[in-house]
Parts: sequence; structure tokens; C-alpha cells
Amino acid sequence: MSLPYKIILVPVDGSEASIKALDRAIELTKFYSSKLIIAHVIDVRSYSLAIAYREPLEQYAEDNAKKILTDAENRAKEAGLTDIATVKKEGSPRSVIAKKIAPEVNADLIVMGATGYGMVERMFVGSVSESTVRHSHCDIMIVR
Repeated sequence: MSLPYKIILVPVDGSEASIKALDRAIELTKFYSSKLIIAHVIDVRSYSLAIAYREPLEQYAEDNAKKILTDAENRAKEAGLTDIATVKKEGSPRSVIAKKIAPEVNADLIVMGATGYGMVERMFVGSVSESTVRHSHCDIMIVR
């Protein structure tokens, strides 16, 4: 019996781990004939303390998010996928992925890398993948 994963969500941050997760999500999307949702969360806490540079940093974060999503979408298209959507949100990736994006897109499966760019935060409060596992209401695949 195969599980009917109709909507597969893959959060990407441009890290090597998220690219590996994207590749696995592409494979699974093909296997299940699913829709692939590629998501990026702009971590506003990363630039909120730099008041003097806020506008340039916000623009950089926005431009970077667009590039990450475009690159990921192109990778999925090059692999032959056609049913693809992208989602961009602001907030803490630790809560936004599981509590906002996954329910909004009705994800059946979240595929994500074991580690990403949040290494310093992980030392203090745990990783994004750990938080997603704790708070998600759908299946999770962690790609190493």
C-alpha cells in the first residue's frame, strides 16, 4: 500500500541540506504524481535588530528569497515537474513552516533538510527541522 501524498511541501533556504531535500521531494513528487510546494521563510529576526540598515536588509532578504525560490522552481521544472507552486512568508522558520504554511497548502508530507543555515540558533533553541517535527500535523521526512 502506498501513501497518497497529494501535496508535498519542501522548505528551502539555499543551503546544501535544503537542496538535497528539494531533490528528494522532486523524486517523491514524481513517484506519487503529487503537487510540489516550494517554500521559503524570510527570518525577520535576522535583520530586525539592524535598525539603521533595515530597508537595505529587508530588500536583500526579499531579493534573496526570490532567487532561492526561482532557483528551486527551475530545478524542479528541469526534473520534469509541472505542478509546482512557491510560497514565501516572513517570520520564524521554526514556527511558520509547520503552523502556517503546511496547513495553508494542506501538505500531506514535508520534506526538509536535517540542517540549514540556522546553526547558531540551533545551538540555543533547536533546529528548524526539530521544531517542524514537534508541531506539524502531517508526515515529515528529514533528509540527511
